[in-house]
Amino acid sequence: MGVDATEEPHRCTDAAIELAARGAEQLSVATQNSRLAEELQRRADDVENLNAIGQVVSSSLNLTTVLDRVLSSLRAMVAYDRASICVVEPDMEHLLVITDTAKEGNQRGHHIPIEGSLRGHVFTSARPLYIGNIAMEGLPLPPLQA
Repeated sequence: MGVDATEEPHRCTDAAIELAARGAEQLSVATQNSRLAEELQRRADDVENLNAIGQVVSSSLNLTTVLDRVLSSLRAMVAYDRASICVVEPDMEHLLVITDTAKEGNQRGHHIPIEGSLRGHVFTSARPLYIGNIAMEGLPLPPLQA
């Protein structure tokens, strides 16, 4: 909070300075409370969205249907251009990849080999992979196994 007296020369009294300081403290507390309330609401929204995803997961026995529904629910929580979920196929050599673009109803599934693919590398290493800027950093492909 700031106070200016630019029209006429003015000297603030100690009482006026103290009043302004108390007002600034109250404003600070109110601002902090508002931020905490916003964070609490964000967390409540996240819990609500996660509960909705939990309901979606238990709504069908068809894996592809469940994954499609999870991605649709995720769209309500996270703004994305494209998202995907990978599941290991029973042969343990391929992944079922359900991909969703930002367009409603644009989910599609395909099968990819684990060996030699970037998704397969993430799966076998059990470590997340963040790619910030492909144009600048390139695509971190794992070495092909002979």
